[in-house]
Amino acid sequence: MVYSFSPGSQDPDLAKELEEEIFQYHFHTFAATTKASYRTHRTSYLRFCSRMGYPPFPAQSAHLGQYAAFLVRSLKPSSIPNYLNIIGLLHKEFNLPNPLVDNWSLQSLLTGIKRVKEEPPCQKLPITPDILMRIHSMLNMHSSFDASFWAICLVPFFGMLRKSHLLARSPGSVDTSQHLVRSDFQAFPWGYFVAIRWS
Repeated sequence: MVYSFSPGSQDPDLAKELEEEIFQYHFHTFAATTKASYRTHRTSYLRFCSRMGYPPFPAQSAHLGQYAAFLVRSLKPSSIPNYLNIIGLLHKEFNLPNPLVDNWSLQSLLTGIKRVKEEPPCQKLPITPDILMRIHSMLNMHSSFDASFWAICLVPFFGMLRKSHLLARSPGSVDTSQHLVRSDFQAFPWGYFVAIRWS
C-alpha cells in the first residue's frame, strides 16, 4: 500500500482539537493543592518584581538574592526554596534557562540564611524515673487499658526505644514488620525477651 503525502495539506479541525487536548493535559500536570501553592508563589514573585521594577524574565542572579532576603523577613528559611522553585518553572514555560540551576551565589546565600535564621529543633525532654512514678500513681492497674498503657511506658524506657516502636501514627498505619506485637515478647523466669526488627 502506498501513501501519498502533500506538504501543503492540513486538517485544521484536527489540529485545533489536538491543541485543546494538549491544553487539558498540561492543565492537569499538577494536583489541585500543588497548583494552589504555585499560584501563591507566583503572585509573591511577580509582586516583588513589580515593587522593585525588575523584569521577571529572565531573572537576574542579584535580583534572586534580593528576593530570597526579602522572603526571609516573613517566612521560615525552609519555605524559601519552595517560593524560589516557581521562578524556575516559569522560566521553563517560556523556554528560558532555569536561573536556579548551578547558581552558587544563590545556594550559598540560602545556606547562610538557614544558618542565621533557622531555629534549632525542639528536643523532647527524656522520660525520667520520677516522671514514670508520677504516671504510675495516676493509673489503675486493675484496668486492662491502664495496665497496657503502663507496659507501653516501661518497654521503651528500659529498652531505650522510641515510642514509634510500639505506637503507630494512626490505626490504619500499623506495620507489624516494625511495630512490636504480642508475639514479640517471650516470658522467662529471669524476665522478658523482646524481638525488635527495626531501629
